[in-house]
Amino acid sequence: MKVDRKEKGNLIKKRRSKGSNKTKKSRKRVAKKKVALYLVYCLGMLLFAYPFASNCYYKRLQGQVSKEYDQQIARKSPQELSAIKQGIRAHNSSLYDQEAQLTGPFIEVNQNYTKKEQGLLGDVLALLDIPKLRIKLPVYQGTREFQLQQGVGLLEGSSVPFGGENSHSVITGHRGLPSAKLFTDLPNLAIKDQFYLKIIDEIHAYEVDQIKVVEPEEISELKIVAGQDYVTLLTCTPYMLNTHRLLVRGHRIPYEAESRATQTTLANHHYWQEVTVYAVIFLLMLWWIMMRNYLKKREVKNHVA
Repeated sequence: MKVDRKEKGNLIKKRRSKGSNKTKKSRKRVAKKKVALYLVYCLGMLLFAYPFASNCYYKRLQGQVSKEYDQQIARKSPQELSAIKQGIRAHNSSLYDQEAQLTGPFIEVNQNYTKKEQGLLGDVLALLDIPKLRIKLPVYQGTREFQLQQGVGLLEGSSVPFGGENSHSVITGHRGLPSAKLFTDLPNLAIKDQFYLKIIDEIHAYEVDQIKVVEPEEISELKIVAGQDYVTLLTCTPYMLNTHRLLVRGHRIPYEAESRATQTTLANHHYWQEVTVYAVIFLLMLWWIMMRNYLKKREVKNHVA
């Protein structure tokens, strides 16, 4: 009888040890699944946040470029500024008289740039502000790829964006870059929307009067029109396919600081409304995940009890 009791006791211990081992293994599996789930969740959040963080970083860089541009202008004397303006007018006039030929947008003539050349973005001609889209971008002289990664560029053969009759500036920019928005939201502009160009010590206002989608080689809409003062914003379309070109043209209107401030305030208001909606959705998702985990744990405890 004593032996039987001992054997029974040993069997019970073995069963308990096996059960505890199984429990430990199952707990490890659950823990591994949880870790994997959290890693996937964190990775997803990082991927989701990257475009926003990168865009903020590039906006900061573009803000520094704008500040440096203003500082350079402030250091020049009135005589120097007057001479620069006269030079721009003479240049634009010669483009109209000679019927300068435009180059195809986003076509690189020479792609074999040295690292030193890529570090030189070139002169900032102007600063572009589109209040509705909440973007402020430096306008570089040229459309080289490394320039268009940092801002927008003046299409070769088009007028310098200083305004005046018989001028047509074409400003090109990329869409869909993972690092910066640039002209990603350009299709959101509509007729009567306004954008602004700060060049030297002047601010020029333009109102959108034409929006067209054309073939890449079609440049007739980009030519100078006698007696007109146009600026066309150009980018690729449709998004990610880039088979055509979107042309958003504006004509010169009188600059009104109050109107510009109102547009900026309204755009910021809409932006923060969107941010609030996304934040609420994120918090609701987080709350749902936490509640689901809590209810599962409580169910397991009740089942064990």
